[in-house]
Amino acid sequence: PLTHAIAVSLGGTLYVIGGRGAAEGSQTAAIVAVDPVTGSTRAAGRLPVALSDAAAAVVGDHVLLLGGLTPKGTTAQELELTARAASP
Repeated sequence: PLTHAIAVSLGGTLYVIGGRGAAEGSQTAAIVAVDPVTGSTRAAGRLPVALSDAAAAVVGDHVLLLGGLTPKGTTAQELELTARAASP
């Protein structure tokens, strides 16, 4: 199971970003889009680094990710994602 993922709503779609499994250092870089009406999911991209436990904010059509954990430990990295980058 996936835990410690980041979830944001953008343009009527829920995005599940990163997260980790039960094992230490098992972060993922996956971005999954979830249609809240149908419940269907699809791959929507990948982060440049595997990440869990980050803070997130939606600003316009951007998602800002701040901090979190990578497989190597805590990071202060800031990432900016756009809806265009996450679209099919």
